[in-house]
Amino acid sequence: MHPMIKPTILSLSLLTVMSGAAIAPDLAKIAMAFPESSPTSVKFILTVPAIFIIIFSMLSGWLCTRIAKRKVLFLGLIMYMAGGAGGGIVNSMGNLLVFRGVLGAGVGLIAPLSTGLVADFYYGDDRARLMGYSTAASSLGGIIATLSAGFLAAINWRFPFGVYLLGLLVMLLVFVFLPEPVKKQENTGDRSKLPLSVYKWGASAFFFMLAFYAVPMNLAIFLEEMGIGGSAVAGLAISLITGTGFLGGLVFGRVKKATASFLPYILFTLMAAGYFTLSQSTSLIHVLLATSIIGLALGWSLPTIFVGATNAGGNERGVQTMAVISSLMYLGQFMSPVVLGKIGNIFGNNSIRFVFYSIAICFTALLLGVMVKNLLRERRIF
Repeated sequence: MHPMIKPTILSLSLLTVMSGAAIAPDLAKIAMAFPESSPTSVKFILTVPAIFIIIFSMLSGWLCTRIAKRKVLFLGLIMYMAGGAGGGIVNSMGNLLVFRGVLGAGVGLIAPLSTGLVADFYYGDDRARLMGYSTAASSLGGIIATLSAGFLAAINWRFPFGVYLLGLLVMLLVFVFLPEPVKKQENTGDRSKLPLSVYKWGASAFFFMLAFYAVPMNLAIFLEEMGIGGSAVAGLAISLITGTGFLGGLVFGRVKKATASFLPYILFTLMAAGYFTLSQSTSLIHVLLATSIIGLALGWSLPTIFVGATNAGGNERGVQTMAVISSLMYLGQFMSPVVLGKIGNIFGNNSIRFVFYSIAICFTALLLGVMVKNLLRERRIF
């Protein structure tokens, strides 16, 4: 196997997180460039891609059962670059949102392949290690995109859209080094039907992303309410999530091997501890500690879900499996403000502290539930 296959597959993960991150620092300048647009329209710049990612992630899995995966990948990369960079040449908010939709469609086609191809080419410990690296590459993409966009936005609001042209390099790597995966013969069952356990892993992905997006959505306001900073400090705190997620992904293979069946306990404990610390924060140190813990938990949680799902779906259906996981992940991102807002309404407390506290309670309940279930299983009661 060619040594460049690994970095080529990982380069796909580098692109996926950039669908929103690359433009986030540019929103204020875009709003100034289109003063006739409502604040809601400006926010749609970030949310519109998520809708198309959900739809086209499922379409990606379907297409890969009928045509070559390389063809689906090239189509996704072309749409990614056209939709991403095209946003920098528009003269109306309506056209910008159209290009953002095209970008989301491209990401939707690429995202399942970015992890599904790992399942096609690698097995066992190699697969777990590469899934960790995939999460790390995604985090690195977020860091590169945010820093680049912040610098370019200071020059002109159109320039940050050029970051999406990184897809040209990825396309070149795919063209030169990535072969079409060998089709494997399935032993039994209906090809079109994935096991129920894949959807259980998908539900986990939905829940983790729903919980995670409470941080980027609320942190800047939370810090301002406490009087300890604004958007700049929030950017630092969120970058810690990305940074610790990157480091966590790099060592995931070793962590998984060392912790074995105890890994779920560690993940739920870290998430509960991170959100509880955030809910009780009274200083910037507390906030930075909390976001570091959450980032580490996410850096281990996502590859755990990816490995579990691809193992459950079978080696021959990695892309179809990851299409389900990707769709539910982005659905969790999209539904996060809705679900968390409903929780606040039910309990009559819409404060951001209560949102973080509620998430901590949920992960604590999951931790206790898994502990009790495993204890009963060991005693052959359940």
